Amino acid sequence: MFKYSKVALGIATCFVLTGCLEVEDNDDNQKLVEQLEQQNSIIQEQLDITKQQHETTQAPITITGRIVSVSEGVSASDASISVLVEGQWRESSAVNEQGQFSLTKLPANTEVLVKVSSAKEAFLTRYFAVNTSSSPITRETTYDLLDLEVSAGYTKEFTVLESGTGDILKALSIWSADIVVDEGMQSQSIPRDAYLERMTKEYGQKAVFNEDKGVYQISLAKDLPSALYYQADINEDRIADYRPEFASYDTDADSMMLVSADNVRDTDTFHLEPVEQQAYTLALTVLDRNGNVIEVDRVVAQGNDMGAQFATLNADTGQYELDAKYFGDLTLQIPGFVRGDVAFSSATVHIFDYNEHNESYRVNANGSDITVDLVDNTLNLVVKVFDSLVEETSVVLVQSKAMRTAEDYAELYFNVPVAVEASSIKLKKNQDIAISSENGITTVDAKPITVAANTSTDLNNTRLRITPETTL
Repeated sequence: MFKYSKVALGIATCFVLTGCLEVEDNDDNQKLVEQLEQQNSIIQEQLDITKQQHETTQAPITITGRIVSVSEGVSASDASISVLVEGQWRESSAVNEQGQFSLTKLPANTEVLVKVSSAKEAFLTRYFAVNTSSSPITRETTYDLLDLEVSAGYTKEFTVLESGTGDILKALSIWSADIVVDEGMQSQSIPRDAYLERMTKEYGQKAVFNEDKGVYQISLAKDLPSALYYQADINEDRIADYRPEFASYDTDADSMMLVSADNVRDTDTFHLEPVEQQAYTLALTVLDRNGNVIEVDRVVAQGNDMGAQFATLNADTGQYELDAKYFGDLTLQIPGFVRGDVAFSSATVHIFDYNEHNESYRVNANGSDITVDLVDNTLNLVVKVFDSLVEETSVVLVQSKAMRTAEDYAELYFNVPVAVEASSIKLKKNQDIAISSENGITTVDAKPITVAANTSTDLNNTRLRITPETTL
């Protein structure tokens, strides 16, 4: 609703009231009334213009498009359009004979959801997510979505089994990712992923478990692609409870893909693996290159969700022990360290999936994959750290500046601070000219000579300046 400014209201009220005063019926009073009414009319026009500009500023976007059926023999002529704006559905409207529609007075730079449905259920209801574009102030902008495709629907039936037990999972929340995203109006300022996930969960087609048949049933578009997703976190503890069989996954994922759009029609049985917390005692032995047990500065556990971050050294066994409690994978990291004049490199151990059939874990240590048995609920691991002699950094000349004039000086820049012995610096004048004359013959002799020099350092002793004691 348009809100008049206080100033405009005050002026408008003042003139309206003045125009309604009772006056004597004479020419002067009649002229005054006409003038007041004329001024009221001008003010009202200005207010109407301001109101229109305000409405345009608040809702300057119009989106247009055309509804097209991709299913043979299915018409989209009875399609109706409605739009969800800021949590509120607007009244639906029909398309014209060509299937075209127009949605006006939409806010700029806002996520809206366009719903296309059929009164006679000729096609499956479909949703289109649109991020309206930005618009200059007081200027209306029209954006064409082009063709919005709809399709006849069909009912897909499928079964979801738990890996290992083969039990039917009946209580899953499964939906179709059938909301179409308009890529042409994406905005960096709006978190589209969160919006789309929320809209898909709320408005996407939902699967219902049929107890009599023992299958899930869901309505899908026959001639348009749509993947199926499911609620991975069933008990709402922010940790996934089921993952697709043999697939990589994120333990923090709230939802996961059950089947891609390419395979949804050809697959009727799906298997999900239960995601279980790993809980055992981890004992890590660290060896040097000669096979001797060695102490390290620390062993860090990355991904030990419910356990400690640092392993503890058992003085009796020489092993680093840790109560492992986590979901997914676990990584152990040993930072590089120095012992005397020997530097040891860092090392990493990755602990992957658990094989319940032979009670073992797949482990990558020192770059090699191995299988390690879980014995008495303890996982014993061995990793090597490699050593090298600690060497001082070599002194390297990074840059130099030569002497170009008689009063100049030389500068040398080094990669590390240096200490200079003055006696080690020698300047050599390449051509010292000596002229002599004997028996009418003049001889010019050019030979190198050594010149005394002064030295100084600055820039944290990384720059050496060499200055000759006498002018060259």
